[in-house]
Amino acid sequence: MKKLSIVFFLFFALCITAQAGQNVCGHITMEWLNEQAPIPAPNKIILKKEQFGLCEIIISINGEFVPVYAGQNFILAGQMFSNRKQITDITLQSVSDIQAEERQNAEARRLFLAEQQLEYIKEHRAVLDEMTAFTVGDGGQVVYLITDPLCPHCKSALSGAMDIVKKYPGKATFQVIVTSIFQASKPYAEEVICYGWNAEKYLAQSKDIPQTLGCQKSEKVFKKTEEFFPNFGLSGVPAFIAPDAGWKVEGANMSRVQELLKLQ
Repeated sequence: MKKLSIVFFLFFALCITAQAGQNVCGHITMEWLNEQAPIPAPNKIILKKEQFGLCEIIISINGEFVPVYAGQNFILAGQMFSNRKQITDITLQSVSDIQAEERQNAEARRLFLAEQQLEYIKEHRAVLDEMTAFTVGDGGQVVYLITDPLCPHCKSALSGAMDIVKKYPGKATFQVIVTSIFQASKPYAEEVICYGWNAEKYLAQSKDIPQTLGCQKSEKVFKKTEEFFPNFGLSGVPAFIAPDAGWKVEGANMSRVQELLKLQ
């Protein structure tokens, strides 16, 4: 076994030595990197250089710098060390000024995209009205609450909305949308939509799979979910959207919702 390990080490060393005489970074592009492993967008290569026979690459992923190392047909993620020195950290420090700029650009992109998404929501507000299953509260600012029956935090968000309405009457109206983000939740959403349930009944919904065949209204809601939600910029549910005030909150962050409603 020891002999085999020595042979493997020598073979690896010879491969690295052979690569050292070549341009080890010549084939590296974002397209090539994505062929090895999917890399989230937006992304771009900030730096690539030879490092101990491998190509050291710094990739900017939405403003955050990620170091990887590549050979001719593979990539490695992680830290490189040599003689007790953190080679990767030294490289990252050399591009720290660029990273600060990349983070600023990423934040500007995020704000611009959020603005575009809210503008799109305002333009398609009628779609949200059509999708509303029931309403909680009366008067004040209109907030759309998007939920899925099998989402673990959606019922908690709805309970939080009901508490706000009870504690601050006339300050907010929550129009609750029940849809199927997850395929398995479709019959549960159909039950709520087709039978015209209210908030209390929705909260008490059984975990047993409903025996519903759907209805015209539920099909319309599911179709509009597929058509419009990708442009709403939502990464998940529950989600609170206030088109008039120009804000949205993802998750059951009720303290943030109260803050934006100016109730705190």
